[in-house]
Amino acid sequence: KNWIEIVGLPGNVRIVADKVDARLAWAIDPDTRRIFASVDGGEHFAPMATRGLCADLSLARPRNRESQPALVASPFAPGDLFLLCGTELYRSRDGGPTFQRLAPDLDIALFGLGLGSSPANPAVYAVARRAGESGIWRSADGGAHWVRIDDGGHRWGGRFRVISGDPRRRGRVYIGTDGRGILYGDPAG
Repeated sequence: KNWIEIVGLPGNVRIVADKVDARLAWAIDPDTRRIFASVDGGEHFAPMATRGLCADLSLARPRNRESQPALVASPFAPGDLFLLCGTELYRSRDGGPTFQRLAPDLDIALFGLGLGSSPANPAVYAVARRAGESGIWRSADGGAHWVRIDDGGHRWGGRFRVISGDPRRRGRVYIGTDGRGILYGDPAG
């Protein structure tokens, strides 16, 4: 019935709400190359100073309306953000002021989060290339170490649209394909 106009946020941006703390929200404006933050449940946004992030935030622009969001808030810990900037993945554990690049040897096309070893270390899944090898990769420790979880015989056409881990079942990954349905996988053994 009642709507409130958001203050301080440019139009045509995707808002990402924190999954643990309802007061926190963020948005990326690829046109001005800035991240905006809200600490009052999304009523007011202001530009946020960041360190350690990619030099060109315009690379976080959605490729199309069906693109996965470039900025994802972890459902396991407040202020835990993951950002895909071009093919580089970054993480902020403090709600955005500082970011650290993860997996510098992976060129990541898509990523998603799932239940990991602890709330501070969610599992990160990625469709990516490493040394010319395309595959599906998993990090069980928040992005520190990566292993390939598919193989050349199981590429399912290699056309993926979305990837996400399961928030309740450790190790399970879901992959939305381009015409072959939704696949899921669990760790062997």
